[in-house]
Amino acid sequence: MLTYSRQEFEKKAYLWDSSLNCPEYLREVDLALTKEEENADFWLQPETKAKLLKRIENELISRKAEVVVEKDTGCDYMFTHSRLQELGLMYKIFKRDPLTLTLIIHKMIPYIEERGEKIVKDEKHLKDPNEFTAKLLDLKQEMDKMIEDSFL
Repeated sequence: MLTYSRQEFEKKAYLWDSSLNCPEYLREVDLALTKEEENADFWLQPETKAKLLKRIENELISRKAEVVVEKDTGCDYMFTHSRLQELGLMYKIFKRDPLTLTLIIHKMIPYIEERGEKIVKDEKHLKDPNEFTAKLLDLKQEMDKMIEDSFL
């Protein structure tokens, strides 16, 4: 059964990855994991449930995380367009495999640095300390909201 499930979700992951954008893929994964957990609670012993879910997570999350993050509707797009719910869904799914969370972090750090650099290098902000400070505080508030809404 475990081998069959792995193969089945390997096929699904390939199909979803090749035909869906990042948020759509994440929604399909979320639904599939929820459904499989419910089925496992009803049909399987706890030891078997844990093994099954680990294999499914490996196929849907661990093996596809990098591709999903790099999609044109992936992390960069989500950060740039403040897609906080989608980032939250990605976080919810990726935290099942903590190693995949580093992929989000590796996209978030340059995004924040680039946004801050634009403020710091803007000549009109440098001439007006009040505006400069206000822009930096606005950026901090925006990042705090992103973290609170998406990653907690």
